[in-house]
Amino acid sequence: MDKLLTIGVAVYNIKEEYLRDCIKSVTMNRGENIEILIIDDCSDESCSEICRKCCEGDSRITYIKNERNMGISAVRNMIIDMASGEWVAFVDGDDLLSPNFAAAVNILKDSGRNLIIFNKQTFYRMPPEGAAVCRSQDALECILPNAKQLYDMALSAVNRKALTDGIADGVMLNPGAVYSVAYKKDYLTDGGFRFNTDLKTAEDSLFSAAVLSHTPNAVICPEVMYYYRLNQYSVTHRYDENSKAVTDAYLKAIRDFIKENLKYDSGVMADFKTYRCIYAITDNFERNIFHKDNPNSYERRKKDFLNLLNSSPYRAAIESANPMTYSVYVTRLKVYLAKKRWFFMLDMCFKYNILFRLYGGAVRRINDFKRRIKR
Repeated sequence: MDKLLTIGVAVYNIKEEYLRDCIKSVTMNRGENIEILIIDDCSDESCSEICRKCCEGDSRITYIKNERNMGISAVRNMIIDMASGEWVAFVDGDDLLSPNFAAAVNILKDSGRNLIIFNKQTFYRMPPEGAAVCRSQDALECILPNAKQLYDMALSAVNRKALTDGIADGVMLNPGAVYSVAYKKDYLTDGGFRFNTDLKTAEDSLFSAAVLSHTPNAVICPEVMYYYRLNQYSVTHRYDENSKAVTDAYLKAIRDFIKENLKYDSGVMADFKTYRCIYAITDNFERNIFHKDNPNSYERRKKDFLNLLNSSPYRAAIESANPMTYSVYVTRLKVYLAKKRWFFMLDMCFKYNILFRLYGGAVRRINDFKRRIKR
């Protein structure tokens, strides 16, 4: 391999300013030993034209437009197959990569590791200060997770249960995500690690779980090297009338993966029900039943709501769920109202999102007041 790093950018109908910012952040990584692959998954021509213009003048970039939309899994598999770099990194077309990402990989490339996990930071509209600041570094602080910690990260990837054992304090770990990670290409190809093209979502969780469950030599770097945009225009926030079929498919795939690759015990399956199945319910709420673009009548949406909660595996999950289990206050409210089958209240909260924010703010103030009294 003649390159240090291949950075693969997945693009599908990204908002113009977000796409420009993303490609700019990637190209700010200096060095001729970097390969940049921009895979356009059959976007509208306006989006494709932005890609082509952003590629002008940088010989490191290869731009490819798919003749038909193949999905994010197929795009990422293309990146793995085409990569000429020793290391591979995935970037979503509306996020930002630190201009120091490639330099950090270069520092750690000879550490004997085949997985470098970097810290990340989320943002909404404006990129955080320092996101475009180039720094000169000769060394990086690192954390070396042990086999048990890597296995716990694999469990977190499949079940969406937050890590609680402080593997890396101060690091925003999301084991189910493939961004903010550099993978040794030989490790991926030799291990046969691929993204599941049958899934429309959660494909990254299964990929990460597969990689982590095979106990790679991993290193965790606390430096923020990836900036994840909370984007209301992203594919995952668009209305999907087939959302239940999507969640049915990924729940089955995850359950099968657990049986075949992980310790299939009662604790693991309880977490699967408590976290992954519950979040599948809220995914259906957000992407279909209560989505602002859902054209169906109130009565039809209520019927879909009840059908979802009375079908397997969602019924068992919601009936056994304890709303206080969830750290996010809004999730607690959604779970509580779903358990009660209070469609009207949920419909009002999604229609007037300020109700969710008011609830979360009120709970935080009450908890702050209780803590002050205890002092």
